[in-house]
Amino acid sequence: MSCGSQEPNRELAAINKVPPSNCTYPNIQQLPADEVTRACFTAPKGYLWSSCDYSALESRLGADIYNEKAMINEFLHGSGDMHSLCAYMVYKNIIPRDTPIKDIKKLFPHQRKQVKGIEFSQQFGGTEFAIMGVLGCTIEEAREFKTSYEVGFPGIAEFKKKGSEFVRKHGYILMCKYSGHKMYWWDHAEWVKRQKSFTSDFWEDYRNNHKGTGDSIARMVSKHFKAAAKYDRMALNSPTQGSGSVILKIAMTNFFNWIVDNGHFGIVEIAALVHDESNVIYPETLPEVPIMQKKFMEEAAALICTKLPIPADVEVADCWKH
Repeated sequence: MSCGSQEPNRELAAINKVPPSNCTYPNIQQLPADEVTRACFTAPKGYLWSSCDYSALESRLGADIYNEKAMINEFLHGSGDMHSLCAYMVYKNIIPRDTPIKDIKKLFPHQRKQVKGIEFSQQFGGTEFAIMGVLGCTIEEAREFKTSYEVGFPGIAEFKKKGSEFVRKHGYILMCKYSGHKMYWWDHAEWVKRQKSFTSDFWEDYRNNHKGTGDSIARMVSKHFKAAAKYDRMALNSPTQGSGSVILKIAMTNFFNWIVDNGHFGIVEIAALVHDESNVIYPETLPEVPIMQKKFMEEAAALICTKLPIPADVEVADCWKH
C-alpha cells in the first residue's frame, strides 16, 4: 500500500478528539524547554516527531529590517554571534578594538554574558533606566552603555527614531511590509487631541499647580507620555516579531498545502507551533517530510528577509527534542 493511501493513524485520531468540558491543557509556549518536559510529547508507534526551528530568527530579521550593516556583516562573513558583537560595541573601553568577534566568547565571557541585558532592553526600546535595572549599575554607566549601543548600531537607532515619528503621526505600526499587517494605536486620535492641548500656558499651570501632586491633571499627563513611550517601543520591536510570525504562517500554509496535495492529510500532522518552531508527527515511511518542512520554512523566510538567509534546523526523534 502506498504512503498516500494509508489510513489515518488511530492514535492520532484519538488525540484530536474534543476534550471534556472540564479538561484543561497547559500553554505549550510556556512549558519549560528542558529535556524531561519535552520528552513527555511522543510520537505514536510507527511515527516520528520532527522539530524544526529558525536560527536566530529575530536577530537576523532585525539586521534586515533595521538595515544594520554591522549585524548583517557578522551574520554573512563572521561568526554570527550577536552577543559577542554587542559586547564588542558596548564595552569599547574593555575589549580591545583588534579583538576578533569570534574570540570574545572565550576571552571576555563576563562582558558577553552581561551585555545580554543591555541587548534585550534596547531591542525592546528601553531607556537607560531599563539598563540600570537589569545590570544594577549607576545611571551614568547605563547612559554610557546606551550611547555605545546606539553608536555601534546606528541602523537600529535610526529605525527607532523613524518608527517613533511614524506611529505618533499615523497611529499605527507597519508590522510586516511583505504582508501589510499593521498594529493600530487604538486611542491615537484622543492622544493627538490631548497633545495639541499641551500649550505653553498649560505647561506653566502644570508646573505651578499640578506637577508631583498626583491629582487628575498629573495622572493624565503621566498616562499620556507612558502611552507614547509604549508605542515608541513597539514601533521598534513589533516589525521583527510581526514579520517572524508572518514567516512561520506562510511556511506552515505552504507545508500544509504540500501535505494535502500529496495525499498525506490526516497522516502527516502539524502537532504544535511554538514561537519560531514547527513540530510535525509523520510516519517512518515518509522520510521526505522533515526535508520538506525545512524547505518551506527557509523559503518563507527568504521572502521577507532579503539581505541575509535565515537557516532552519531540523531534528527528528521519537519525541519532541528541540
